[in-house]
Amino acid sequence: MALSIDKAMRLQFDLASLRQIARGLTTAEDWRRADRIKQRSQTLRTEAKDRYEHKRGWRVTAERSRLIDEAGIIHHALKPGFARADGFDPERTRQAAERIVRLRHEARINGIDRAEANMLGRLVRETAAPPSEQTHETFARHARDGPSRKGPKQD
Repeated sequence: MALSIDKAMRLQFDLASLRQIARGLTTAEDWRRADRIKQRSQTLRTEAKDRYEHKRGWRVTAERSRLIDEAGIIHHALKPGFARADGFDPERTRQAAERIVRLRHEARINGIDRAEANMLGRLVRETAAPPSEQTHETFARHARDGPSRKGPKQD
């Protein structure tokens, strides 16, 4: 199943954000882990694309056969034969098969992107620096303790 445009864009943005955050890793081992994750994902994407290009014709033919077989199942509708439409159009069947094959390929690529995002997110969470003691409230309180922008206090 293909992702909607907004979900696909969010996935790509999250993945790009995690890649950017991963650049801030501190140790060499963390860098190696991040590079391995990125390289493995890129390899999987390349293999999936090559398989899609190489086996696309065969997959479309198999999907077309499946669609034809599915359409050939007798449904016991209470309509006379002349009222039923013959829904078989070879061109539409081929287009539907190509669309299904393309959507499955896109789902594979999106799955690879999601897995990379999950692994990079886990790596970033594991290697994140501990949170500082200064929270937003304490920062704001200390900022207010300084000189007033209104001028000196008059009693």
